[in-house]
Amino acid sequence: IMNDLHLDDFRKDAAVTLIRLFNNFPRLHSLYVIEICSEDTLDEFGLPSKRHESCMSAMIWLAEEGLIRYKQILPDEGIEQAVLTAKGIKLLLLPGENKKPFIENIRASIQSRSSQKLEKVMDKLILSINTA
Repeated sequence: IMNDLHLDDFRKDAAVTLIRLFNNFPRLHSLYVIEICSEDTLDEFGLPSKRHESCMSAMIWLAEEGLIRYKQILPDEGIEQAVLTAKGIKLLLLPGENKKPFIENIRASIQSRSSQKLEKVMDKLILSINTA
């Protein structure tokens, strides 16, 4: 698709969120922005940066698409008691590249640190959401 930085950040934030929840499934797990985007997420006034807001928005988007659910938003921090939904698990276990489940392809692309691999895997996953 497009190679805009905000989309690259979205793909990475969504991928890390899904991996963390998959690794903790079925336990409820709190997700913190600072752990996902690993940047200083406050601006010079102590307010959330655009990068911080984008990471939070990625987690909320995954919930709105039905892949995850959570009990509460912690303003300026993250989400509490999050878990993958049945739809989220089903999607992550669908075959992606090389007939391997999406979750394996997501992990491999994150470990490779290749934004092109992550873009390919996450775009395919996003396009598959409505089939899960």
